[in-house]
Amino acid sequence: SGSMASSNALEQAKPVISNFVTELTQGNSTHFGLVCYDTKVTSQVDLSSGAVNAEEVKAMINAQTPGQYTQTSGGMNNAYSMLSGPGHRPNAKRLFVLVTDGLPNVTLN
Repeated sequence: SGSMASSNALEQAKPVISNFVTELTQGNSTHFGLVCYDTKVTSQVDLSSGAVNAEEVKAMINAQTPGQYTQTSGGMNNAYSMLSGPGHRPNAKRLFVLVTDGLPNVTLN
């Protein structure tokens, strides 16, 4: 969102998220998805892609730029769909981590 740009919050969050990806993927075949949201919600990495390449995911994270809006509800809805839809592993622990500036300004219709 625009507020993420004005406070430089996105740039501060990127290394934290990248370190999380590094820790999450060390020594195992962790499956995870990456959902980015602004005015639109997009799945950058879907669970159906299987085990991920941490460096590719970190490059996607670092390529993110702040937009104008914060559609948190859409991002959460997409993440939930990913955790319960095709590609999820029924016996795996399901978890999603939400990174936001806490100021949603767009809601689902």
